[in-house]
Amino acid sequence: GTGKRNAFPMESVWAWGKSVFAPAPPEPEPEEPLPYMKLVLAFMCTMFLFLQWLETRQLSQLQKKFPPKELSGAISPEEFKAARSYGLDKWYFRFFTSTVDAAESVAFL
Repeated sequence: GTGKRNAFPMESVWAWGKSVFAPAPPEPEPEEPLPYMKLVLAFMCTMFLFLQWLETRQLSQLQKKFPPKELSGAISPEEFKAARSYGLDKWYFRFFTSTVDAAESVAFL
């Protein structure tokens, strides 16, 4: 037999062509970056609101006009009034400055 021998089978040519000219697999969708700015703002606002809530609870105690029964013999009414007045002034100043500080921090972001 002098039959022609196929030196390069056609099946392998098709397989090679399909692998070389096949469309590239689709690229994965890019991941959304973490929204750091929004997370920082949310954290700052949450902390501000929590701290202001604590401060308003303190204000309700500072607004009481008479000392608790436990302190009635320990301090005079004048001392209590002076301490209460100082505490209220300090509270209002701290409330104002913390609000301005929070607004300034948000504005700079």
